[in-house]
Amino acid sequence: ILDLYNRGIILAINSKNNHRDVLEVIHHHPNMVLKEHHFAAMLINWDDKVKNMQALAKELNIGIDALGFLDDDTVNREALRNVLPEVETPELPGDPSNYAKFLMALPYFKSDGPLTDEDKMRGNLYVTEKLRQAAEKDFLSPEAYLKNLNLDVVYFFDDDAAVSRLAQLTAKTNQFNMNKLLFSEKEILQYIQDPQHLVIHARAYDRFGDYGIIAF
Repeated sequence: ILDLYNRGIILAINSKNNHRDVLEVIHHHPNMVLKEHHFAAMLINWDDKVKNMQALAKELNIGIDALGFLDDDTVNREALRNVLPEVETPELPGDPSNYAKFLMALPYFKSDGPLTDEDKMRGNLYVTEKLRQAAEKDFLSPEAYLKNLNLDVVYFFDDDAAVSRLAQLTAKTNQFNMNKLLFSEKEILQYIQDPQHLVIHARAYDRFGDYGIIAF
């Protein structure tokens, strides 16, 4: 699971348990390699796990169909499949010693293109965004909050080390990218090498961390 985090898979906890008991294990168990900062969200309570899954999707601001649910209890898995069939809920093997092999064999985590720095830091981006949202509540105006962030934007010119991420950005559709002009890595490299063109990208930083490449 830690390997998945390092590849940019977002982790969250949906647990029926006492919150304090779970944190005790995370903080102090000698074999626990996953720590609080690895999880973009944690719902540890005695509520229904289906309800928690819906709440996690809302908190993370991602579609319910982008979630996967790993649980060692058959009843919980069946409940998720019946109420939220769009959530991927694989049938875990009966022997826990087979969990790791089973997890890494699942088809959900395969990537079509190369892994970029932004892919690897995706989980951390969700964590730092939660810190920003919490900090925003301390300010009376959006302007004061933004000033406190100490935002810094750095521009780069003809940087062939960023080509994979730049190609990714051309495939995204949002309010800032409506042209949908897809560029391959090879095409971007050709523009970088062409003296008639200038390829510019920007990274943004604030006091909470790195946003990664945010403009091309």
